[in-house]
Amino acid sequence: MHMLRKQLYAGLLALALIALFQMQTIKLSAQVIHQVKFTENKAYDGYNSIISLNEKGLLYFAFCDKTKKVRIDHYSPELSKIKSEELLADKGLWRKAYVVRGDSCYTFLVNSTNFVLITTDLTSRTSKKVMGALPRRSSVQYFVLLGEYAYLTTLGKKPSLFQMDLKSGRLKELSYNINHVSQDRISFQELCTVGNEVYFFVNIMNSQSDNDIMLVKIDMKGKLQIIRDISSDLREKIIHVKTQKVGDKVVLCGTFSKTKSNFSQGIFFANLENNKITNCEFYNYTDLPSFSLGYTDKQQRVINRKKENFDNRNTELMVNTFTLLNSPKKAKNGYFIHSEFYSPLYDNMSNGIYTTHAVVAKFDENGKFLWDTGLAVNELNMSAMFMVAASESDKENLTIAVVKKGKIIYSTIDRNGVVINTIEILLKKIRRKEQIPLLCLLKMGTSSPLNK
Repeated sequence: MHMLRKQLYAGLLALALIALFQMQTIKLSAQVIHQVKFTENKAYDGYNSIISLNEKGLLYFAFCDKTKKVRIDHYSPELSKIKSEELLADKGLWRKAYVVRGDSCYTFLVNSTNFVLITTDLTSRTSKKVMGALPRRSSVQYFVLLGEYAYLTTLGKKPSLFQMDLKSGRLKELSYNINHVSQDRISFQELCTVGNEVYFFVNIMNSQSDNDIMLVKIDMKGKLQIIRDISSDLREKIIHVKTQKVGDKVVLCGTFSKTKSNFSQGIFFANLENNKITNCEFYNYTDLPSFSLGYTDKQQRVINRKKENFDNRNTELMVNTFTLLNSPKKAKNGYFIHSEFYSPLYDNMSNGIYTTHAVVAKFDENGKFLWDTGLAVNELNMSAMFMVAASESDKENLTIAVVKKGKIIYSTIDRNGVVINTIEILLKKIRRKEQIPLLCLLKMGTSSPLNK
């Protein structure tokens, strides 16, 4: 049941992403024009996964543990099936990551001991695979591509960085020794492709309230270069870092703490120029208007009273929270950041997380906060995964979407942060025993109220 729920959320979020790329803007009405039930095959009773390819349609993966086969169904943007193919892989696989580059989709699958990398040519609609063994008792954390190689980090006895040959699947461990720091003080913050380099952020814990963030770069030939400690440019303790190259700029965002706590207490936004942090701005969560969506009216009144008392003493009220943060994305005259807030749950039946709400914040090109908007989620999930999709719907507007309680909810936000439209679409009820999620596609209007 827990796996079913996880698969269902993944499928429905992919649905929201597909509808977002179709959407130019939203008029005051919408209707379901396609509702596709993926072909049910009892032989494929394992994990299933959907990859949205935007204008290239989607890929649907179904797995059979008994035969160790994976079936890949190719769908057009109109959700008509193009073809199906089967590959012999391994049992117990699930999708860890995927990267769409040019006309190819690279899908990275793992189980407890092995990995499978499936490369799908989106022109010929054919797939091939390479397989290999993961380091013993390890789990994959990050996976990115650069040139003819993939780079991945693993957690286990020690945090490790590997280079993978895309053609052969051969793994090569890369050394990243930093000032002879012991492995138990090191964790990985981010691994991402920025232009012709991979940026690798290494977190070094000096004490409970102090850490260093080392920037390491990997070039096209796989050569590592330790650049510098970027935390010297940041006045707060950094909990997590996300980065993205937007145009000719490298943009950083992340979460921070002003105390010894390892919880996040706010977000920061900055530019990375010549390997140095510039235009860095820190924002306490309590200063974000939409952050209050995660609290009841009574809880919010308590926080407001505390904040007022702290302000009178010229100090800041800090609220500890768990946060999932997405990479910064370009918007007109600036950037937007999508974050989600959750609480971990532990009981005798299962472990999981309860996502309370999502916040989308807009910043100008110098990192100055402009506005934010939020969306209540209040959904339970078995692992930390994004429940909300956020995208530019056109040159002026942003759109956020969430799947909850049998509905898809879309909100369109204008350039001033005002919600100009919200649409709710009811989904067909899905039986608990039905492992194949339903997929819907919305027909949206094409004229923008801001362009009239």
